[in-house]
Amino acid sequence: YLLSQEFLVFATKCTGSPDPTFLELKDCIWPKGREMEWHGSDHHCPRDAKSGCSFLDTLPSEHRQDATHFLSWVWGYNISMVRAALKCWVEEDELDSSKIYLYMCFFVNNQFRIAENRGKEDPNKLAQVFEQNLKRIGK
Repeated sequence: YLLSQEFLVFATKCTGSPDPTFLELKDCIWPKGREMEWHGSDHHCPRDAKSGCSFLDTLPSEHRQDATHFLSWVWGYNISMVRAALKCWVEEDELDSSKIYLYMCFFVNNQFRIAENRGKEDPNKLAQVFEQNLKRIGK
């Protein structure tokens, strides 16, 4: 999805920037204090059936598969840099990008639940979930 024209159009249209950072995209997708306008607010989460879901849950099923790789990155990166690095990796390693599904917190984490549970969630539980996901992915 990150390499798709669909994502590029969405990101530039949403932010009004030709090459936004993920921080800029975050502010557009999840505007502070306006949770009812958040991307995914009109969907129910498939994990808890509550209103509000992750960005990933709003995408068509062809973009939602079990993660094959974990991507460590920084929200301050520009979209063009992340896309260029991924394209380079796919080309150099001769990978089939249609079979790569990244675990990238920006898209996977349900920002609605994070906002709801801010200060209530045990940090050790979050660390356990993160560790389980890394082990499950294995790459």
